[in-house]
Amino acid sequence: MFTGKDHIQAAFKRTFTDRVPVRIWYAVGDGGEMPGATRKDVRTRGDKYAGYILWVQDRVRSDSVTVAAFDMVMPAEFAGGELGISTREVVDLARRGVPLLKDKTLFGRFKPADLMQGQRLPYYMEACRLVVEGAGDTAIDAIITAPWTTAALLRGEADLIYDTRDDPAFVHELLRFATEYTKTVGLKIAETGINMITLGDPSSGCSVISPKMFREWSKPYLEEAVRFLRENTGARICLHVCGKIDDILEDLINTGVEAISIDGPTSLANMVDVNRGRVVILGNIPTELFIEGSKEQLEEQVRYCIDTAAQESGFILSSGCTVPGTEENVIHTIRYAHRYGRYPLAGLN
Repeated sequence: MFTGKDHIQAAFKRTFTDRVPVRIWYAVGDGGEMPGATRKDVRTRGDKYAGYILWVQDRVRSDSVTVAAFDMVMPAEFAGGELGISTREVVDLARRGVPLLKDKTLFGRFKPADLMQGQRLPYYMEACRLVVEGAGDTAIDAIITAPWTTAALLRGEADLIYDTRDDPAFVHELLRFATEYTKTVGLKIAETGINMITLGDPSSGCSVISPKMFREWSKPYLEEAVRFLRENTGARICLHVCGKIDDILEDLINTGVEAISIDGPTSLANMVDVNRGRVVILGNIPTELFIEGSKEQLEEQVRYCIDTAAQESGFILSSGCTVPGTEENVIHTIRYAHRYGRYPLAGLN
């Protein structure tokens, strides 16, 4: 009997178990449904966050579970205690959609601090450790933000893009800060025994910046973070970029990551063709189908993804991005994929 971890590891080793690995990236909700946990508990207590993840996994049974280890507060804590801004104020800004560096002169007071003295990294590390302990033979993935996306969260996407023209020196300084943040968080998260670290980089997608901008501004710092984490952790390093990324697939593969998770708008067939087996591919059932689609449409996408990318190893069937709610459709998709994705891939009769 193969375990979820066996299925995921086989993809990275380019070997086979008895079926295609299946990972649905299931969003952890507000905690309202889990007995004994309030929304505040899940957001602030690592044990409750881990408990919620394991509670969901007990019913969903994905081959891999995901711990989202990022928020708006942690980069602010990394910026140090001289900002004069409390955690409550950072949270309030985030709720109102106002980035911390809306006034970029505040960056002059940034001084990288020990994140273990803050609240958020210890919270995420506790959750990761408890998920590692409680998930048994399930693969575990933690998502942290990549440098460009961290900078965009701090400055705001639109302002950051304008800054590349109006104040490029500031952007480089901010990206240096963001790269050190990514390295620091990744290094500490890896200490918890996590199997894989995914650099989430939605702001680098072609729906946000051009391929030219990605190559000039995002890619160099992303490569540095990937290289550091591969050299200094035992975790596999994956990358997820939201939206359509067909025009930068070769660039993403060349960053040095071991796996790339592609979103629904990106062509899986194109990814297979460009990739030529160099990285593990995770993808890419469109997220919206889990919310708005029928079971028949989800089954059709399962068949398409498996038929397109799973003839060779190095493929993990996955949702294109985070799936909110809709547990019934997640369970149905996983069970159907288990049947259709059995080796040899002859499909269902």
